[in-house]
Order: sequence, then C-alpha cells, then structure tokens
Amino acid sequence: MLDLSFIIKLFGLVSCYTWRPYVKKYTSGPFTRDESLVFENTANYLLVMLYIYFISKKFRLLSLLNKINTKNMVIRIGSSSINTLSMILFNDLVNSYDIVFLMPNIQSLILIYSSFVGYYAFQEQVTRDKKIGVFFIVLGNVWINVSEYYNNDKKRVQ
Repeated sequence: MLDLSFIIKLFGLVSCYTWRPYVKKYTSGPFTRDESLVFENTANYLLVMLYIYFISKKFRLLSLLNKINTKNMVIRIGSSSINTLSMILFNDLVNSYDIVFLMPNIQSLILIYSSFVGYYAFQEQVTRDKKIGVFFIVLGNVWINVSEYYNNDKKRVQ
C-alpha cells in the first residue's frame, strides 16, 4: 500500500489541500463571494477543457455516451451540487476565520464523519485500531476548540 507512487500522490494531494485555502483567502480579497466563485469555476472549466483536449488522444470521448445511464447522471448531478455547495461554504469560512484554526476543525470532522458514513451507509469495516484513531481525532478536535475558547475567554477577562 505504501509504495512510492502512493506516497507521491498523497503528498501532492495533501499539498494541494494545504495551500488551497490560503490561495483562496488571499486572492478573493477584491471579489464578492459570487464573483470569486464565478472566476474560480471559469478557471476550473478552462483547465478541464485543456485536460479533455490532451486525454482525447487516448480514447474517444463519444464512447462515454454509451456508459451514461439515468442513475449515473442523477448521481453525477448530485455530486456536482454537493461540490458547488461546498465551494460556497468553504469560501465563506476561509474568508471569515483564521485558516490555522479552521482547517484542523474541517479535516478532523471530515475524518470522523467519513468513518460513520463508510460504516453505516457503505458497510465498510471499522477495526479496533480505526476506532481508536477516530477517538483520538475527536479528542484532538475537542482539545483545539476548548483550548481556543478558553484562551479567548481568558483574553477577554484581562
């Protein structure tokens, strides 16, 4: 599982997830939320079109039409709707809070929620070690938020 390809891809993904909120926060300053989303999605669309152009040499794009059915289309539209909603919420959060506080909360809650969804909705196996790991994630999230609240409350008293 931990081969070089996996490690490189994982490092790339973690790097993207680490830098994305900072880039989003510091480049959306002059834009409203809606302007920022339109600009970002237009850039994404153009990059996807460029990607499609390059991969179109590997296979015929029209062959995708044979694989699309109603169920697949509904699921993809739902997925795109979730993605759009998450971009709106993420944009609002990143522009309203410190990223150093925000990202540990987001990532830990994603890990916890994903574990529950995987277990209850998709019947994925949750071993004892995974349960212990989730427990420590919950503990860490509580620690971050309680200590942040306590430190802010302490500053207000002084």
